[in-house]
Amino acid sequence: MKIKIRPEKNTPKRTKTIESLIEEAYSLFKHSLNGKLNVCTPCCVSPEKIQELLQTPVYELSISAIYDYLDAVHYDEVGYEIKHFLPRILELLTEGALIRHSTELILDKCHFEKSCWQQTELDFMKRFSTEFIRYVLTNYNKNRGDNAISYILMFNLAGLPTKHLFDVWENELTSSPLALEHLQVMMYYYVDSDGYYSCPFSDNPEFNNEVQNWITSTKLAKIVLPIIEKEYFENTNLTEETRYYLDLLYGKLELNLK
Repeated sequence: MKIKIRPEKNTPKRTKTIESLIEEAYSLFKHSLNGKLNVCTPCCVSPEKIQELLQTPVYELSISAIYDYLDAVHYDEVGYEIKHFLPRILELLTEGALIRHSTELILDKCHFEKSCWQQTELDFMKRFSTEFIRYVLTNYNKNRGDNAISYILMFNLAGLPTKHLFDVWENELTSSPLALEHLQVMMYYYVDSDGYYSCPFSDNPEFNNEVQNWITSTKLAKIVLPIIEKEYFENTNLTEETRYYLDLLYGKLELNLK
């Protein structure tokens, strides 16, 4: 008897830790759909896509099917249905696939604050979020335009805690130049001239305050300012654009020490 396994795919290079977590997700998150979906049809999801979502092995679901499912109006008030699709969603997320019109909303149908989630599942999501943010901070794809703060907000909108993700960011700042670039982009696009964080997708005061306290902290300034100063003195090939963003970041963080 031949054991059926997931086929190998030609995907962007991921860390072994991320790959192991995806395999674990397929083993951990399971839910029988019983031949139906609690989503808006046919307005949001076509009959063809419904058939694919119900009959295709979850690891073979197309990007477009997952996109339509996540973008649809959901009627599953209990919250179990999303468990069936979550491994594939996380897999496509790590592959950089376009499965939602906005990165911040990719996991918003999960509602991890609901009682349907077991502690082992929540513990897994904390480990996954930690490793995924670490991966993002060390593999910055400027062409996609996604920033670390967008992914952190994504986890928050999913109903997950995020304080540990800012700790990951701080740790990576001392070893990954890309982590500094993420911070530059965040401070330029999401922090105004008065130092206030603002994002159209975030109406959660608790999260907004968490971000605000982090970007205005003395601790962050003491980590980042010496890194910028070292860059100025040791890198003689800085472009005018790079200097502009570094100056902007330095000016905002310098206020944290006053």
